[in-house]
Amino acid sequence: MGPPADSPRRRRTRFVGRALFSLFLSQVGLLLISGPAAAQVTKVDTQVALVSTVNPSLFGQSVMFIATAVPADPLADTPTGTFQFTVDGANLGDLIVLNGGQAAVSTLSLSVGTHSVAAVYSGDAAFNGSNGSLPGGQTVTKANSRVLLSTSANPSVFGQQVTFTAVIRPIVPGSGSPQGGTVQFRVDGADLGPPVAVSGGQATKWTTTLAVGSHTVSAVFSGDASFNGSTGTMASAQVVNKAGTSTSVTSSVNPSVFGQSVTFTATVGATAPGSGTPSGSVQFNVDGSTLGGPLVLSAGTASISTSALAVGTHAVTVSYGGDTSFNGSTGAVAGGQTVNKADSITALTSSDDPSKRKQSVTFTAIVNPNPPGSGSPTGTVAFTIDGGSPVTVALDNRQASLSTAALSAGDHTIMAVYSGDAGFNTSSNTFTQTVHRLDTTTSLTSSVDPSRPHQNVVFTAIVSAVDPQAGTPGGSVQFLIDGVDIGSSALSGGQATLSTTDPSVGQHTVTAAYQGDDTFKGSGDALVQTVQTVGTTTGVASSTNPSAFHQQVTFTATVTADDPDVGTPEGMVQFTIDGVDQGSSTLSGGRATLSVASLSVGDHTVRAEYLGDDTFAGSADTLTQSVISAETSTRLTSNPNPSAFGQVVTFTATVDAMSQSAGDPGGKVRFEIDGQDQGVQALSGGQATLSVADLAVGDHSVDATYLGDDTFNPSHDAISQTVTRAGTATTLTSSSRPSVFGQSVTFTATVDVVAPGDGVPNGTVAFQIDGADAGTAHLSGGQATMLVSDLSVGTHDVRAVYAATGDFGGSADSLAQSVNRADTSTQVVSSANPSVVGSSVSFTAHVTARAPGAGTPTGTVQFQMDGADLGPTVALSGGSAGFTTSGLPAGTHTIGAIYAGSGNFAGSSDSLSQSIRYASGDCQGTPGRQIMPPINAGDPVSDVNAGSTVPAKFRVCDANGDMVGTLGLVKSFELVKRVSDGGGEEVLHQAWTDGEFKYSNHAWKLNLETKSLDAGYTYFWSVHLDDGTSIDFRFHLKGGSSTSPGTTKKH
Repeated sequence: MGPPADSPRRRRTRFVGRALFSLFLSQVGLLLISGPAAAQVTKVDTQVALVSTVNPSLFGQSVMFIATAVPADPLADTPTGTFQFTVDGANLGDLIVLNGGQAAVSTLSLSVGTHSVAAVYSGDAAFNGSNGSLPGGQTVTKANSRVLLSTSANPSVFGQQVTFTAVIRPIVPGSGSPQGGTVQFRVDGADLGPPVAVSGGQATKWTTTLAVGSHTVSAVFSGDASFNGSTGTMASAQVVNKAGTSTSVTSSVNPSVFGQSVTFTATVGATAPGSGTPSGSVQFNVDGSTLGGPLVLSAGTASISTSALAVGTHAVTVSYGGDTSFNGSTGAVAGGQTVNKADSITALTSSDDPSKRKQSVTFTAIVNPNPPGSGSPTGTVAFTIDGGSPVTVALDNRQASLSTAALSAGDHTIMAVYSGDAGFNTSSNTFTQTVHRLDTTTSLTSSVDPSRPHQNVVFTAIVSAVDPQAGTPGGSVQFLIDGVDIGSSALSGGQATLSTTDPSVGQHTVTAAYQGDDTFKGSGDALVQTVQTVGTTTGVASSTNPSAFHQQVTFTATVTADDPDVGTPEGMVQFTIDGVDQGSSTLSGGRATLSVASLSVGDHTVRAEYLGDDTFAGSADTLTQSVISAETSTRLTSNPNPSAFGQVVTFTATVDAMSQSAGDPGGKVRFEIDGQDQGVQALSGGQATLSVADLAVGDHSVDATYLGDDTFNPSHDAISQTVTRAGTATTLTSSSRPSVFGQSVTFTATVDVVAPGDGVPNGTVAFQIDGADAGTAHLSGGQATMLVSDLSVGTHDVRAVYAATGDFGGSADSLAQSVNRADTSTQVVSSANPSVVGSSVSFTAHVTARAPGAGTPTGTVQFQMDGADLGPTVALSGGSAGFTTSGLPAGTHTIGAIYAGSGNFAGSSDSLSQSIRYASGDCQGTPGRQIMPPINAGDPVSDVNAGSTVPAKFRVCDANGDMVGTLGLVKSFELVKRVSDGGGEEVLHQAWTDGEFKYSNHAWKLNLETKSLDAGYTYFWSVHLDDGTSIDFRFHLKGGSSTSPGTTKKH
């Protein structure tokens, strides 16, 4: 059914779904409803119109893309929903909520080239989604650049390192920093080395080769993928001045000596910051007078040598005149050049050495300088002979001589002493002059050869001069036999004699040595004198033959001379028994004896050999000695007796000979205990021992039988040995002392046998704690253990008692076990972190015992915020305590939980950082950047009166649609005015910090003053966030007149 005849005004309204009625608005304001009617209403289609605020744009320039959702039905409402912008198929930022059917996004990160830009409309309950693209795409061209060139030092000096830095800046609206390309540095139009790669938007080049003068420095940037090339010249010329110098002078030797060659070296170097090697020449001066002419520097040095300096100290200086690159300077030898006297060397020679008596000899002294000294010494030489009075002789051409013929025979010390002069020190030398005596010969004879012992022999020495005309020698002759002095005799008529009866039997070397005198040399002669011995007879006899074993027997040797007239022999007799040396004995009255008591049973050959002496020859004799065997007795002892179980008991059998003279028996002893053979033991020093440690408790019969040997007969003895229980000692230890509450502690009782007992005790140990029975444990390997874990805090008396059993006695021990409170760990957790202002947050503290402690802590927990208590303490329940609040202010707060401890547990604490922020409703749950009034987010451009303050506001919402209000969000922003046709731009204000932004009422706000801005322009303002994105504002400044009609100022 159609509308009434008065045709009320119809408004088109769309409903999505199926409608059962129609609505009509009449001209009189009545709403007419007709129905039922069936109609299918669908969503309205849309188209996306996408425009760019600037196209083409420059690299780094902020570009805003504005997308409009246009309904296919012009009468439809304004679409809502979101836009997703993409560049080259990749999302550009987050979803943006439509405002008046539009959404905008800005970017300054597009690379050079043409990019496809699209916007996808999501649709809403009444409109279908759609998408659109920017016609022809967004073209981005290279940004222009400018080069800022600076120097590290201006002016500089020659050789100084100077670093030139070229900083490449974009020209607005371009932004960013070149990451490629090269910079060619030039000095006075010539390339300074190869191009330098740009890094971080700049390039540097250093040099030390700039000549003295003024230089024009420029830098040419080649451009890169994003920036055009440009050239910059340093604002002022690089001025290079002469470098300073320092001159030093060294001496090759200081101090030096007279006549020594000295080399002075001047070194001229550049002083910092200058560098390089100076050229030119230097002039040396000594005591103010020039030393030679100017010398050209070579590698910065010049040297001059002289040996003409007098003794004394001289001022040595040098002057450097400079060159085209270096200033002059002076230097001097520090302390001056000291010249000392030179040492001299005196050489002394003889005209004839050795000489003879009364021969004339000339001594010559030659004086020379001792290197490094040089020159010709003058002065005198003083000669002395054997320390006598000096004779002074003047030097003539460095020489002086002295002659004499008065030297006696022998060695004479000749000394020559040089006096020194103005240039040379004194020196001396000595010489030994030998004057020889006349030669002689000596002849020696014996009155009888060979002779007998003690026979008188006369030795005669005849001394003659070799030169028959020299006369008869005088003096004395020294006689020696086998090198031993036997006296001297004076010459008489050239002869000397000496008588002696001392030579022993044998051959002897007899020497006669003439000593000489002042005129004659000594000489000597020698002969061999033979002295012969007398024969002897030796007889040996025994005091007892046969004898008993170990009976003392004396053997006597009698020695007689074969010639009775010679006397009784003396000396030593050597005894041997069965060929074994028994030592020697001295003859007394022709007799020598040997007593022995160690002969074994049997027959023995006894020999006595007279060894002879200086007068008598040796001789020998032998006899056979018979020895018979001896009886013994055995005595058995025990140590200790009685003994303890496990104790080592030593049984000792002592075997003695019945005759004290028989000595100690040898052989073996057999031991038996309770009739059981214990083996045999060898006698040592008449004793044999047996040690045992395994005798059972009780009495034991012990026997010892000596088995005898070839010399001694067997014997026997027996005793009774008593064995008692072994004592014990019990030691009680704890596995952990002190321990903590809840900790498991193991008590160990170690039962040891007390010396001298031995073995490993068995049985049981009873444990007691604070006098109460704590149980028993069996010994294993001498140890018993008890584990407890329920000891209360405090000190407990723990005792372990071992009861006597079997072979071991009882014992006990105790200790004090301290139990401390157990340490705890506290962990605090939040029910919501971060949380929203005004919302309820619960904090829970969990307190647990720290190992080795155990159990569930009790007590209370105090919660704190930023060090201040949050309400009263909260009692633990099951080891946990909780606190709930909804009054925490916005920001980040330190929440602490402090457990106070209890009787069995120590206190502990923990904390966490709680973040409280504003509710997500501020952003209406939509992520992205939201420009807020009074500046419009899109068209039309907001109008602002010139001279007023522009309140720029925006919100930043994270991916969850929550407000971000943390300082540090804003990185910087810049306000730019630019003629819209690209004819110029000016950065008005840069790099405000976020400290100039105010965050209040859930928005960022900055009041921008416009007093200094030109009216009639549209300004663009970009806020750069620290995540690399930016928010763009536009406003038109009204009032006044435009300085350039039709232009736009952009920020």
